Amino acid sequence: MSEILLRGKAIPLEKIDNRVLLSARLCDLKFLKMKLEKGRLRGLVDKLYSDLDQAGLSQLRPTVYFGDEWFSPEGIPSIAVPFYLAHPRLMALESAMMNHVEGRTPGWFMKLIRHESGHCFDHAYRVSQTKKWSQIFGNPELKYRPDIYLPNRHSKDFVRNLPGFYAQAHPDEDFAETFAVIVNPKSNWEKKYRNWPAAFEKLSYVADLIRKYGDRKPHLEDKPDFYNAIRMRTTLSSLYQKRIKAKKYATKAVSNLTENPHLSIV
Repeated sequence: MSEILLRGKAIPLEKIDNRVLLSARLCDLKFLKMKLEKGRLRGLVDKLYSDLDQAGLSQLRPTVYFGDEWFSPEGIPSIAVPFYLAHPRLMALESAMMNHVEGRTPGWFMKLIRHESGHCFDHAYRVSQTKKWSQIFGNPELKYRPDIYLPNRHSKDFVRNLPGFYAQAHPDEDFAETFAVIVNPKSNWEKKYRNWPAAFEKLSYVADLIRKYGDRKPHLEDKPDFYNAIRMRTTLSSLYQKRIKAKKYATKAVSNLTENPHLSIV
């Protein structure tokens, strides 16, 4: 049974209403420490490792743990999966607060975790620091917010993995999306993108990088999971207040770019 620690007392998560649950800290969700070691999500993480193996990446094994959002820490080959995916009760809260649950289905989860593994690949082998990478994808040093961008929905210069034409958000995201397509064993990218010259060039380049670095040990060793939710003392209420505020800001910012303010909010 999944329990939450409140005022020193362990309470079954299923018996807590939203008001009380929001007063809890992430570190009070003690079961987060174990949930990725078994069950449905463990199987999906193993599927990622299998996909990486099949793509030729025998040395890349990102550590995966629960954090406060989908995230791959800069310079660390690890992936944080949002805490709410650990339990149906937390997914229900996420849906109530944010109106959707990112990564809820196995297919969606795999698209996201393959994307984050693309960032891990870059962290492990530092490919974005090369001149060739910048020529293909653009300047990785550009400042950006991943929720504020104006995509061209008809462009064939970018692959399509996550919703919202996310590859267009930033060169780093373009690379991670391209990587996600490559390591998806069912993507059939050579056929699907053969008439999209710019996207195909990116895919071919990433495929070459995988062949080059696939059996090499990453430059960086994994570090302690500082971004693990079990270390975070912020309350769920504070976390959601911050996220809701950020979403409203992004919606307003995008509305200044287009007459359709929901076009690029994913």
